Amino acid sequence: MKKKIKISGIIFCMGLIIVLIIYFTIKDSNEIKNLYNEYKLVDKKYKIEGKIDNLLVNKGVCFVTIDSKKILFKTSANFMYDDVYLDMVLEIGDHIKKNSNSDTLIITKNNKEYYFKIGEFINNEY
Repeated sequence: MKKKIKISGIIFCMGLIIVLIIYFTIKDSNEIKNLYNEYKLVDKKYKIEGKIDNLLVNKGVCFVTIDSKKILFKTSANFMYDDVYLDMVLEIGDHIKKNSNSDTLIITKNNKEYYFKIGEFINNEY
């Protein structure tokens, strides 16, 4: 009798864990979809200059708020730096600049400039 109760308890716990995993996966997916709808994808035409007020990262995509403008940058990398990926370099408070008709981002932090091309991997010798 105790063995049946123990097995039922284990099955119940496993089922509960599976349901929770599914729930949080769906919830996370919906939150990411909302971010893509809320933030504007930066293209070459877009001009940006200002201090990063807020930053969210998901799988290398950076959701950035600058002066209440919500913009997103595709995964970018520059293999010249120790922190190769854009999402590893960006922090709240950094200054970011992108001229119109350009695909180059200039991030200034601690009096040093970092350069990235939006959506590209550069200086990769492999």
